[in-house]
This record gives sequence, C-alpha cells and structure tokens, in this order.
Amino acid sequence: MNRLRGFSLVELMVAITLALVVTTGVLSVFVGSRSAFQSTAGIAALSDSGRFALNFLENAVRDTGYMACGAPVRTIINANPEPTPLFYTAGPGPALLFQPMTGFEAVNTGVGNAYAATTAAGALANWTPNLDAAFTSLGTLPVKNNDILVVRSSTQGGQPSFVTATGVNSLTVNNVGSLTAGQLAVVSDCVKSLVFQVSGVAGNVLSHGTGGAPGNISATFPPQIDFAAGSEVTALQTTAYYVGVGADGDGALFSASVDANNALTGLELVPDIEAMQILYGLDTNGSQ
Repeated sequence: MNRLRGFSLVELMVAITLALVVTTGVLSVFVGSRSAFQSTAGIAALSDSGRFALNFLENAVRDTGYMACGAPVRTIINANPEPTPLFYTAGPGPALLFQPMTGFEAVNTGVGNAYAATTAAGALANWTPNLDAAFTSLGTLPVKNNDILVVRSSTQGGQPSFVTATGVNSLTVNNVGSLTAGQLAVVSDCVKSLVFQVSGVAGNVLSHGTGGAPGNISATFPPQIDFAAGSEVTALQTTAYYVGVGADGDGALFSASVDANNALTGLELVPDIEAMQILYGLDTNGSQ
C-alpha cells in the first residue's frame, strides 16, 4: 500500500518565509531602481530647464541692439519718454539716445544680499525702478525677488519694408509687412536710425503724429534727420524676460512682448525656473 506524502506545517511556514524574503528583496530592488530613475530624471529635467532658459536669454542678449541695418549708438528716440524702462529708455549722452537693454532690479537682491526663493507675486514697488503697471495686464505680477530683463531690437525675419518716398510726417514704403498702427518702429539708412511710433497705416503710407501711447514728441519727423529712398523700416521688438508662476504652480521663465500701444502679451517659455538675477556692466561715462 502506497503512503501519502505532503508538506508539514513547519515546511510550509519555512517555504512561505523564504518566499517573503525573496519577494521583499525583489521589491526593494524595484523601489530603489525606481527612486534612482526618478532622481536622475528630475536632475536631468532641472538641468534641461536651466540650459533652455540660459539659451533663451543668451540669444535674446546677443540679438539686442540690432537696428535694421544701423547700430544702437546711432539710434535716437522720437517717441515721448516713458516713466519706466519697459518700452524704451533714454540713455546717457545726447538727448534720447537709444538704449537696447534695460531692466528692473529686484530690491534687496544685489551683490552680497541673501536670496529668498518664493512663488509670491511682487508689488510694483518690489523693483527698482518701480515695475511698470502694464505687467498687471498679464493677470499676475512677476515673482518678487527676481530681476527682469528687457531687450529691444528690430524685428528679425518676415518681409522687409523699404522707403520709397518721405514726407515731413509720413513714410511711403514698398509694403507695410507686419507694421500696424500704434507700433514702435525703426527707420534706418545704415548710418543713422530713428525710433518712432507709427500713428497710422493707409495703403503703403506710414503716418507720424503725436497721438497714441506713448505718442511721438512732435507731429513731424525731426528736421535734422532725413531718410532717403531705400532706407529700411522694421517694427521695434521689445521683450521682457521674468520669472512667474507657471502652469504647474512652480516658478517658470516667461517672456512678455510689447505690442502696439504698449500692450503686453505673456508666454511661458521654460518650467521649473526658481530665480533669475542679472549682473549688468554700466556705462557710467556715456561712451556707449
């Protein structure tokens, strides 16, 4: 007669214990690998965000001061002065000399000051000079304790416009391209450049007047400046780069482009940017 054999209770408990030990080991390896992957992926994403942000700013700074075919040192402003450096700013030297790069310095964040990370929106007085009120049209102010960089140049790309005839308060061009009423524009003959606000567009004629925001200093072009046929006309592109609260609730690098009549349009560029501090070299003697 055959004897029936099976597991004893002790053998079953030993088997279960060994299985638990093996399972625990496998789970530990899985959890450790997953944690290492998440950590590595997080560091890589942070590195990518920083690199993308620096690339945006680097390209923006390199393009700053491109004024059609002219140079910023030979560019003057014929638009009314603004109280802040968002739209443009008059620089040292000759009256209303053009400055291609300006910005807003976050208070108490200069060299030697401790930096405190935050996602709280700042008040206008949290910057020097006071942040332009136009930023409030974006829905939320930039995050405080972070500098704001403002760069400006001729719009690059698109169909160029060239002067075919001039008047005391108008320019006739071969085509208006993307130029619209209310825009700040640059006309340049490669020797000198002038920034003015386009008061109106009628056919291929760009008019120059005193209305609008900011408006021009006079109803006519400055009498000492004459632009012959062939001079290039482009829109003046002004962009502010700042740290704001992104879609994920964390800090992010934003850009705000200045459109016609000083309207701002914001765009999130790079997520997970906590801080931005700008160190400038200042032209203290007006030598450009």
